[in-house]
Amino acid sequence: MSFIGPCRVRNRLGRLGTPKLRSVSSCPGCPWPAPVSASRHRDGPDDVLDDFKGNLVGDCWSGFQKVDIRCDSRVTFAACWAHARRKIDECRSAFPVQVAKLESLIRMLYEVEDQIKDLDDAERLA
Repeated sequence: MSFIGPCRVRNRLGRLGTPKLRSVSSCPGCPWPAPVSASRHRDGPDDVLDDFKGNLVGDCWSGFQKVDIRCDSRVTFAACWAHARRKIDECRSAFPVQVAKLESLIRMLYEVEDQIKDLDDAERLA
């Protein structure tokens, strides 16, 4: 099995491009390698998550929903902040009061995160 990690690469004009997937051997600084599958078919996630138990953060790709059905609640899915915030923003014109409340709650989470960032795990849980 080969592994990949997200990298920022420069395009032919020298500008930073979109994140690309590179093999770990060509990306020594990638801290979280992930297995590669040849396509977006669900076999890739099925194989990787076969024995996994825990929380999985990612986008809302429909293939993950199929994995969820087969994992007997071993895997808890959570959308990444970028996707969650984008969906909230899409609701702004139709639900301005609710969006303002959600943004206020998110701001509170960021404030808590700032307050505990220098604490160790035991202190965070206290």
